[in-house]
Amino acid sequence: MAFARRNKLRRLASTKSLSLTSLGLETLERRDLLSGVPELVRDINAFPGSLSSFPRDFLAAGDVLFFSAQDDTTGEGLWRSNGSEAGTVLVKDGVDPRNLVYSNSTVYFTAVDVAGGRDLWKSDGAEDGTFRVMDMDATLEVSSLTDVNGTLYFITRDRLFNHPDVDFGLWRSDGTPENTVRVTSNNIGSPASFPTIAGPQNLVNVAGTLFFTTDVNMSGRELWKSDGTEGGTVRVKDINPGSASSSPNRLVAFNGNLFFTASDGVSGVELWKSDGTEEGTVRVKDINPGSAHSIPSSLVDVDGTLFFSASDGISGSELWKSDGTEEGTVRVKAINPGSASSSATNLTNVDGTLFFAANDGISGPELWKSDGTDEGTVRVTDIFPEDVSLVVVSPFPSFVGVNGLLFFAADDGIRGRELWKSDGSQTGTLLVKDIRTGGASSSPTMLTSVGESLAFVADDGIHGAELWTSDGTSLGTNLVKELSPGDVSSVIHELRTARRITSLVLSA
Repeated sequence: MAFARRNKLRRLASTKSLSLTSLGLETLERRDLLSGVPELVRDINAFPGSLSSFPRDFLAAGDVLFFSAQDDTTGEGLWRSNGSEAGTVLVKDGVDPRNLVYSNSTVYFTAVDVAGGRDLWKSDGAEDGTFRVMDMDATLEVSSLTDVNGTLYFITRDRLFNHPDVDFGLWRSDGTPENTVRVTSNNIGSPASFPTIAGPQNLVNVAGTLFFTTDVNMSGRELWKSDGTEGGTVRVKDINPGSASSSPNRLVAFNGNLFFTASDGVSGVELWKSDGTEEGTVRVKDINPGSAHSIPSSLVDVDGTLFFSASDGISGSELWKSDGTEEGTVRVKAINPGSASSSATNLTNVDGTLFFAANDGISGPELWKSDGTDEGTVRVTDIFPEDVSLVVVSPFPSFVGVNGLLFFAADDGIRGRELWKSDGSQTGTLLVKDIRTGGASSSPTMLTSVGESLAFVADDGIHGAELWTSDGTSLGTNLVKELSPGDVSSVIHELRTARRITSLVLSA
């Protein structure tokens, strides 16, 4: 799989705990696409016609890609690929794998059982090394797989929602049946008319502690934590006392603490932080004083400074920063002066420089950068020299840093929405490649850093929306594999990188 150079793969194989040898796979040979002509690795669904194999939930461990796909004979199963046709093989058929994650040198996923529930499975890449960890109750569905320093946590819930004691369980596992145990003996979510709302959400690892939000015994959705034991699974603080919810959201790790948004019922939705103790869980600042909301969003750490977008009630939604103290939480700049909003989005750290999209009220949404000062917060360039939308605002990553460069999707008004890159200067902000030539858009999305390369999804007008990679040059921007032969898209939903390994995760 050509997501990184050979020397990068050698370093990975020698230093990362998930090795190619442990997976029983040989090292990849280098495959340079000098002509830029896409190669079909394997037509998994070879049934006559343009049927898709519907690949999704991609997880690349080192240089081995695991994913879910269906062919014309076995249905939906777990596959692996080393980037060649011969090396793209079915690992386990009929399991309908989802939620692939990497934890402690093992690939975990959920798979459907004969009763329709979802159990926890694991795989080492071989058929005989792919099996169910534990047979759960048929009504339970496993979800929210989260790695916390080598321990896997997950949630179970009653998928039928038809029992008065709806089961919301927090579990942990080391991959063995005997050590796959329920952390708490009691429900970790309230029985309610809407159990999907009452259950645990927002699982996040902060310095080895699992934080999450849930509503227990109808006490409102609040912040909880767990160390993997029943006694150590506790509510951190009843931020909005009583049955009301503080609704913690946008949980991120910053400087060893948890930062998030919440409302205590007196002030609106504001910036909070927690060190895991009740007394250490405090509002950072009432940015929009009183009961109004500042609604901090797009929280990102840039070398020890937390940047985000918020409104103080006087200016609109603008760029802010925080060092975790009230006095150190300040507006960086009123990019769109007055009560209008610059609506800073896609906040991205690229080697210590913050890049983002913003609208100054004159040039429309364009590319900006900031060093955290008013004078150092400037528009990089005006790509589309009109007051029109430039940046794709979506739930998927559309800004990403790779090797000190920012990659993003933009429309210059001539070639449609295509792949661009920037080094932070006007002259260094350039179109990478007109993937879909002419005025139509290839619409790059889900941009993801994978080792020394960029992975993304784009539509060249011939093969549909498929997986591409780029080294930042036009020649080095190529289709990786036509997952769905013909002009039918493989409908890729998500790309992300897994912790501790240079990898690609993609859901289609």
